[in-house]
Amino acid sequence: MRTGKYNGWANWHTWNVMLWINNDEYFYEATEEFASYPQKFTADRVENFVRQLMPSGTPDMRSVEDMNLVDWSEVAWTFNEDYSDKIW
Repeated sequence: MRTGKYNGWANWHTWNVMLWINNDEYFYEATEEFASYPQKFTADRVENFVRQLMPSGTPDMRSVEDMNLVDWSEVAWTFNEDYSDKIW
């Protein structure tokens, strides 16, 4: 179980990115495809992927600089947990 400062996440920005990834069909399908490459997710790998998907940040963010506040390690950990059957 995750503990955190915003709905169980490190902060609002991390929660918001994951909200969009898990609830928007385009982002979800892109993530499923990204997860099909059998390698462990790192914070850098996940950040690069998400920034390509959302170059301006999520629609809820004030500016692209808000993406700098995302806890990419937490996102990578979540991807590794969610897609463990595909990467090992």
